Amino acid sequence: IPSLKVGYNTVFGYYIEVTKTHAKRVPKDYIRKQTLVNAERYITPELKEYEGKITSAAGRAMELEYEIFLQLRERVAARVEQIQELAGLIAQLDAFSALAEVAKANGYTRPHFTDRPVLEIRDGRHPVVERREEFVPNDLLLREDEHLVVLTGPNMSGKCLTGDALVFTDRGLLPIIELMPQGLEEDQFKRIDLKVRGRNGIEGASHFYYGGIQETIRITTRLGYSIEGTKEHPIWVRDQTGREGWARLGELTEGDFVAIARDIDLWGDRVGIEFDEPPFDPRVKRYKVPKELNEDLAYLLGLLVGDGTLTYKNGYVISSGDDLVREEFARINLELFGYRVMTRGKETDLAVTSAYLRSFLSTLGLSYWKAYEKSIPRAILTAPKGIVAAFLRGLFDTDGYTEKRYGNIILSTSSARLAREVQLLLLNFGIVSSIKPEKTKARDNYLLSIFGENAIRFYQEIGFKNKKVITLKEAKGIDSIFYTYIPNGRNISHRKPKELITYCNLKGVDCHEFTRSREDRHFYDKVVRIELSKGPVYDLSVPDSHSFVANGFINHNSVYIRQIALIALMAQLGSFVPAREALLPIIDKIFTRVGASDMLTSGYSTFMVEMLETANILNNATPRSLIILDEMGRGTSTFDGVSIAWAVAEHLATKVKAKTLFATHYHELTRLAARVPGVKNMHVRVKEFGNEVIFLHRVAEGVAEGSYGVHVARLAGLPEEVTEKAAEILDQILKRNPLDAMGELRSKEPRFLEQLALFAAEEHPVIKRLISIDLDRLTPLEALELLMELKRELG
Repeated sequence: IPSLKVGYNTVFGYYIEVTKTHAKRVPKDYIRKQTLVNAERYITPELKEYEGKITSAAGRAMELEYEIFLQLRERVAARVEQIQELAGLIAQLDAFSALAEVAKANGYTRPHFTDRPVLEIRDGRHPVVERREEFVPNDLLLREDEHLVVLTGPNMSGKCLTGDALVFTDRGLLPIIELMPQGLEEDQFKRIDLKVRGRNGIEGASHFYYGGIQETIRITTRLGYSIEGTKEHPIWVRDQTGREGWARLGELTEGDFVAIARDIDLWGDRVGIEFDEPPFDPRVKRYKVPKELNEDLAYLLGLLVGDGTLTYKNGYVISSGDDLVREEFARINLELFGYRVMTRGKETDLAVTSAYLRSFLSTLGLSYWKAYEKSIPRAILTAPKGIVAAFLRGLFDTDGYTEKRYGNIILSTSSARLAREVQLLLLNFGIVSSIKPEKTKARDNYLLSIFGENAIRFYQEIGFKNKKVITLKEAKGIDSIFYTYIPNGRNISHRKPKELITYCNLKGVDCHEFTRSREDRHFYDKVVRIELSKGPVYDLSVPDSHSFVANGFINHNSVYIRQIALIALMAQLGSFVPAREALLPIIDKIFTRVGASDMLTSGYSTFMVEMLETANILNNATPRSLIILDEMGRGTSTFDGVSIAWAVAEHLATKVKAKTLFATHYHELTRLAARVPGVKNMHVRVKEFGNEVIFLHRVAEGVAEGSYGVHVARLAGLPEEVTEKAAEILDQILKRNPLDAMGELRSKEPRFLEQLALFAAEEHPVIKRLISIDLDRLTPLEALELLMELKRELG
């Protein structure tokens, strides 16, 4: 029966359906159950038997599953101790392998332990904060006879570059020396207002620093990027172990990888031209000149920097065998200045003979250079993106060419400075290039090369006007990473990690490092040369990320007591620690009293919570404990707070003798070091000049000169009138020195901090009334009326 089929519905269950055309072929043992228009439905005893098996299968499966579960439970119960032991071992192995992975990835060091009560940490870092933002390492040394550190300084908490470092700012790509405010003397800061490209994006720079003449280190990378700064100046690196983070220039070695920012996209906005006409001879012809920089004028500057002869005082000449270049040169001079260019000698040489126009171009920064002295005119360095692109288009139309085979782009110049400036401007477009010196008989030549994906981006962002032949190399597949790039040690393009991330996601492979690297918008280049030098150095203060991009490099500009506790905790649990060196005693407990919070549901104020936590520390700490106390006493009045903080600190130093870090804004506590054995002072360093303060994020021994709370408030953005009023009130309070006698109470006999008056003053009548009030019998309404009456009496 070709049309026979088996179906199911909730009324009849399973059935056999046959069309009426083949109804005569139905076996006699089929039982008719339902008649349709074109078919008949049947059942059989055998079909119903199978239906019963099917409908009961789910229940039977559950029974079997439960039977298997009972068997498994009995087998597990018989070996539960072995399974629990194995689970514990696997958990330990998982924890240890995780610690090892983190230690290797972040450059942690093996800590050492001693039976002596000594705590020594060199270049300690915060393991969490350093992964999120730039970090300045700091030291701590507590000897056997030192128990407590009083840490003072700002309630937040020299690295310099040479003057030729080019900084990406909202004023343009400028040498850092040109950003220096007037009148700035050596080792001084001065306020500055500009935007820079930091590690977290576009950020504000607040101060400029001049460090005087110091010893410096210049590093150069494989692609030709270079930077020079002091040995202490930090830049973002990836060392040979794979760890990313800040490293000082003096710590770098050849083979380390440094971060180069790309896709910076921060441009100047200056287009206005101020042409102060020199005192020319009256016979010198004047021409019309534009008052604003446009793309045609920028393109003309590019042509002249490329193929122009610029040493003449009374004009300029361009020599080019490219018809389009000569046509554009003639057109722009005619349209912008009304000047018709002339052929000079050869047909390929076009000349403009005008001291007036040459002086105008000099105003834009096109100096009277020889070929090896050429650089990018200042007007271009401070211009918007479109104008910069037009200049580079003119430059590459003259001094640039493309490789016939792959379309890669080469710029040839005898000026090292020009090659370096072009390389950095290209970074602003997200284009990575390399510089390679080429030896010639006269002077070195420099080849700036743009390959592969970066060449494609050049064509998209800048391009050529003279329609050079473009033959782009076909992109290889993702497999090329594995069979070409990695075996041959080749660098993959910026696009390849994106393809690899997609590939890994499809295959379920974790590739968070690739993802983070693309999000960071930088690439790593190998250090190939390190040179020592000496010269004047400068720096910028960037409050947000403490970093800025100069010469393409990401440059750095302390979460202290918490990092000490974390380092101790990590060492105790068997982990390597974020420090260069660490020597610790065996610690039985770590106590912390940080932050400010209340417990409203329990009826506890912020100060009460603070005191409960402090009581727990004083009652349970031992000489082998580590204690972290942050800003104790701030939840109550100044006099109560400083008194409690002093007493707690003294008790910890003399009775408990645990290793303690006591951060405080009560500078009166620094006197403890002179009065109580085992106490030492440390502070967060600052640079102060006038009303300005720069936080250096360095911890050093000694006492800070102030808490700088008003300065921090100013940096946080409080209105100027508020911070000025705060400074005025602070000055009045400090003149009275209300806490001057703090620490003089060494005996148990009560003494007054101030001398009593010889004759007692007459008591105020309002005070007399307040003393006589019976508060237990005073109703709320009566209390309100009394307050109003007392207020009237006081005027």
